[in-house]
Amino acid sequence: DIVGIELPAGRDTKFALIVEKETIFSKLILSDFVQTHGPLILVTAHGYPDLPTRHFLRLLRDTHPWLPFGCLVDHDVHGFSIAATYVIGPEKTQDGWFMQPGDMASFRSEGERKRPEKLLGRLREARDAGKIDNHWCVSLDEMIRRNKQFELEAIESLDAFVVDRMTAA
Repeated sequence: DIVGIELPAGRDTKFALIVEKETIFSKLILSDFVQTHGPLILVTAHGYPDLPTRHFLRLLRDTHPWLPFGCLVDHDVHGFSIAATYVIGPEKTQDGWFMQPGDMASFRSEGERKRPEKLLGRLREARDAGKIDNHWCVSLDEMIRRNKQFELEAIESLDAFVVDRMTAA
């Protein structure tokens, strides 16, 4: 069993960022984002959160509670579901944690209307249990009502966007 994670930069590590898409993860790596804005931790599960990634992040959070976490996902039903899994756990469990509600992006592009009532119900339950801020429910409800969503690829200056979101937290 792994009992801890040592960060080479220690408390100088600025934040940990979980990235939904491998293409966005690669774009950040190729742009020297880590070297420019680090030291930081950049993680991807290549889509939906797998158990090893969630276990690693939980251990990281438990051993370094001062470290801010963020999650970079599409602003659509699937992105909300991925972020919710990291924050409140998968649908069948309640072992989620760490992402702040303000980490959700506010940019949107036209998209197909989806009515994710089940996910909205999960978020409301988590809000009522004190696990997340009401911002999550409001943001998802607004996305549904406005019939708008966006994908990360639509962001022109991805580096600046991420730095802005992580330093505002």
